[in-house]
Amino acid sequence: MLVLTAAVTAAASSLLAGGSDARRGHDSAPTLTEIRAVPHAQAASFGILRRPLRSTDPFRGLHPGSGPFGANPALARTVSEPRGGLSAGLVSVVPANGWVCLRVPFAAGGAQWWCQTLALARTAKLVMALRPAGPLRDGAQLLIGLVPDGVGAVTVVTRTGLRRTIPVRSNVYDAQVDAPRSVSIDLPGIGIRRYRAP
Repeated sequence: MLVLTAAVTAAASSLLAGGSDARRGHDSAPTLTEIRAVPHAQAASFGILRRPLRSTDPFRGLHPGSGPFGANPALARTVSEPRGGLSAGLVSVVPANGWVCLRVPFAAGGAQWWCQTLALARTAKLVMALRPAGPLRDGAQLLIGLVPDGVGAVTVVTRTGLRRTIPVRSNVYDAQVDAPRSVSIDLPGIGIRRYRAP
């Protein structure tokens, strides 16, 4: 059986909404009006949301209507990642109403949303992990995160102390990592921030 867990340190306002785009998952998020355009503040922080829409960007949800926090699938920008394990090989950055979301479809169908407020997303706290069944934090996980403009790579430290540098593409990073312990990001104008891995 496949499971997904996601957590971010100090993110009390975060949301894990609907492992398969299920309406029940969206009910856990406050009802906000679906946005009709990418908010200026989000586009100013994340270059991926400034680029023109491509035909491969939007996705169709399993249920009609907006995603969590008024996220609009028609405004999503999607990047490809290596397909394998739990992932179908896509990551969508979806602007929402005061929030920013990541949506990752599973290889076996369904998808996982993970959202953060814009303020937290600007400090690179929008991080999620896909992992197979088993003990929490053990084994390989697919780490996926969003970082603001100016970040070219993040550093992940594993439970055994191994340091791994992961490149950022279009504000998104993702990598299969064995037992990650922390993620470090050098944020422009702020400095290095280190967060516990999900």
